[in-house]
Amino acid sequence: MPAKRYKVDLSEAEREELEQLTHKGKISARKMKRAQMLLKASAGWTDDQIAATLDTGRATVERASGNALSSVDSRAR
Repeated sequence: MPAKRYKVDLSEAEREELEQLTHKGKISARKMKRAQMLLKASAGWTDDQIAATLDTGRATVERASGNALSSVDSRAR
């Protein structure tokens, strides 16, 4: 299994903000998934584990982790 490409360290405030986002009912699916990725990455999950759990590609997890919190709020698509 490849090593994690990026290490995600969240402050308590950042973690709380992401937790609140994942419990809101009206956010985009993309934003929800990015928040879940960051929370799992900060908990020590590997990129492969996150990708399998959230049914997404490993490259997507790497991009989200590499961009950290900006990936949740990014509007560009």
